[in-house]
Amino acid sequence: MLIRKATPQDAEFVAMVLMEALSRKALNEDGSLKAELAELHRQVVRLVLHEGTLYHWRHATLAVGDDGTPMGGLIAYDGARYHEMRQLTFDLFEGEPDFDPEQMEDESRAGEYYLDSLCTLPPYRRQGVGASLLRQGIADAKALGLRATLAVSPENPKAAALYAQMGFRDNGPMFIFGETYRRYCIS
Repeated sequence: MLIRKATPQDAEFVAMVLMEALSRKALNEDGSLKAELAELHRQVVRLVLHEGTLYHWRHATLAVGDDGTPMGGLIAYDGARYHEMRQLTFDLFEGEPDFDPEQMEDESRAGEYYLDSLCTLPPYRRQGVGASLLRQGIADAKALGLRATLAVSPENPKAAALYAQMGFRDNGPMFIFGETYRRYCIS
């Protein structure tokens, strides 16, 4: 497995990473995108290609097999620009979110490197892909002199367990996307 930065040619895959990370319902068991999500995927690709959004391809790191097959991805960035990037991201999104963006907290702030969205494709789960991407995200944070942070849905205890194994500690609640998540930081 190789861990590498994304390129513009990876935009469609980065969009799939984001969609699965946010919903855990976007991909089929073979790792392909569910057909009924094609239009949403088109919109998300547009965000991935637009400079200055939270989910721009430059914020993505990919895990790929020896043959170049994408296995998973991580979208992460410096939290100092979070609020500005969030505003642009929601301004560009064509759909109506299921929550009021004005009512949600900023997920990240200055001094933090926010590990926003992590996804391993179903065929590659439980093979260390997610852990490898997390290690890279933590290393990137350290290289920038920032503290690695992330949010965990209370409905995803497997992710919380992995993050705890990687050195993240629960740092209290945060209200995002219309529900209360747990904020985890490297201690």
